[in-house]
Amino acid sequence: TCHAGSGLLMLSLDSTDPIARAYVYMVVVTSLALTWRMVPKWVPSFRFGDLYDAGITIYLLIVGSWFYMQQPVRALAPLFFADPAGAVVGKFCSKRGFNYVWWENKTIMGTLAVFVFAFLSLDVPGLAPRAGIAFASALCEAFGGKTFDNAVIAIPVLGGWAYYHWGEA
Repeated sequence: TCHAGSGLLMLSLDSTDPIARAYVYMVVVTSLALTWRMVPKWVPSFRFGDLYDAGITIYLLIVGSWFYMQQPVRALAPLFFADPAGAVVGKFCSKRGFNYVWWENKTIMGTLAVFVFAFLSLDVPGLAPRAGIAFASALCEAFGGKTFDNAVIAIPVLGGWAYYHWGEA
């Protein structure tokens, strides 16, 4: 998905590099302009998401803020990969008939995928803390619903990262 593809590209950037930050700000501003239709009518909208999409807006503001604070991009990896993995795996398994909805539009296999991808991409030490934060991320992604999952998953991911990395200073 676009979410994971843009995230993969973002991971190659250094948030302390002014050129990288300028690029991210440009992407954020352009994407917000498209999402909120602040562009001429002849400019096509995104194929994904809805007009005035709060989820896309929140995701972009989180990424832009993280680069503004010049924090390591690696901390954002679960936001880049866990949420889209949940959507892709959930839809894939549902189409094949071996998936069940457990909360609103969230499925068991999709939530499991969020857990696995969060666990694999989290930048925190130790298996137990990583599993705990990944579990919290999976629940937050589910209970955040279709609109606010990006914002809510950021709470345990970035909160856990801050606890383990800012606490070291």
